Amino acid sequence: MEVKITACTEPPQKSLLDLAPLALLVAFPVLFSPTFASLSHKWSQWTEGLSHGFLLIAIFAYLLYKALPFNSNSTARERVLTGIMLAGASCCWAIFALLDINLLAELTLIACLALAIGHVFGLRSAWRHRFLLALPIFSITLWEHLNGPLVNLSGLMVGEMVRLINIPAVIDGSSIFIPYGHIVIADGCSGLRYFIIALAMGYLISYLNGYTERGYVAILAVAAVLALISNWLRIFILILVGYFTEMESSLMQEHDMFGWLLFAAICFPAMYFAPVTKPQNTHLDSPIARPKLHHYGVAAILLSAGPLIYWLLPTPNVQPTLNPILPFQPLNYAPDQLRAEHGDNLGSTHYYQVSAGAVLTVSVSQRTSKGQKLVPYLGDLYNKEAWSVAPAITTHQLPVSSSAFVLRAKGSQIRIAQLQWFMVGGLTTASKAKAKLLQIPALLANDNEFVLITLRQRCQQQECSNALAQLTPIAHTLNELLQAQ
Repeated sequence: MEVKITACTEPPQKSLLDLAPLALLVAFPVLFSPTFASLSHKWSQWTEGLSHGFLLIAIFAYLLYKALPFNSNSTARERVLTGIMLAGASCCWAIFALLDINLLAELTLIACLALAIGHVFGLRSAWRHRFLLALPIFSITLWEHLNGPLVNLSGLMVGEMVRLINIPAVIDGSSIFIPYGHIVIADGCSGLRYFIIALAMGYLISYLNGYTERGYVAILAVAAVLALISNWLRIFILILVGYFTEMESSLMQEHDMFGWLLFAAICFPAMYFAPVTKPQNTHLDSPIARPKLHHYGVAAILLSAGPLIYWLLPTPNVQPTLNPILPFQPLNYAPDQLRAEHGDNLGSTHYYQVSAGAVLTVSVSQRTSKGQKLVPYLGDLYNKEAWSVAPAITTHQLPVSSSAFVLRAKGSQIRIAQLQWFMVGGLTTASKAKAKLLQIPALLANDNEFVLITLRQRCQQQECSNALAQLTPIAHTLNELLQAQ
């Protein structure tokens, strides 16, 4: 495949001032160090989904250098508008960074870079280089939120492939039982690394060839499909190897290199045959209008608004951790038949015997330092290797903002009915995403406590309707008691 840099003609000679956008780029890790420290840690994990981060940012810096100098067409009115937006975005970053809401902080930084370019050079220049300015999106944690859906999709597709070849296997969600062992399509088998890197390579090919929006969509769609197929084939081949070698092959333990070789064999030919177009010249034939030095200075000051707020705000006051006073019998641990959680990463967990067969778990954590999450990392609230989950079918009214699920032990008929909800800043929700957003009003109200409430009961019937009906009034009472405390 032949690719050509979008700026195919010789750009105007660069002066020292023309390289000032690169100085702004270098200032970002200094000004917004909390977010970049978190990203750097992920970029340095070579077996994780964002291990390409340093390389991608280096490519972005090089392409930004090649695209300079930008033509300045900013008016005074535009500078006022973009200046307000830039300062506002920087302040939003401070809130997200204080609560360690990484994704929103990272997206805000990409917006800050685009607004800084728009402030100095004008919105038309920022729009002209929109594809370049969006490239860093492939190096942030946005894609990690696809890990769960990709695992489920891999389990579904690989399960169908196993059924087609009729080998003796029992397929239970993301678990595949063969006569010689249990193969789990775990989080590391989602194919997220292949997915992100394929998208990033497709995006770079589109940029270098000067594709239109339609071309970007087509290339990214093809890249996504090829990445998914390569991961499904990888898992399917491993299952076949495990079956025919009775799980004795070394490939069952070390298959990282095998995955990358298969990914290259599928994706590299597609890259070679990607259509090549004649890129448009992004540099104007007319003389370049250059911004003044003080325009860069104003942009740097506006960018500093958020970091200034972050470092000047005091550290949260540490309060005594809530020890719930509830009219239930305390337990030292959950009974074995109800132990479905996988470890909640919370400060303290309390168990109570609510009624015959019903167990309450109240987990409490507190935000004690600047840049710490109020809602801690929760991960999976049940052990995916041992349990599968399905939404519960209920005919009665559930407690406000609570979720109802049925957990089933894999390879067994044991079922557990569950009601669960979160309390953040006195507000309740059943959604992890909403709980994270509730951190913002909780921060403004200086409320630094988070509570996770889980009610579980062993089901006597397959549909678990009776168990859920018994838990519902308990949940109503419990919600009132906790809010009163």
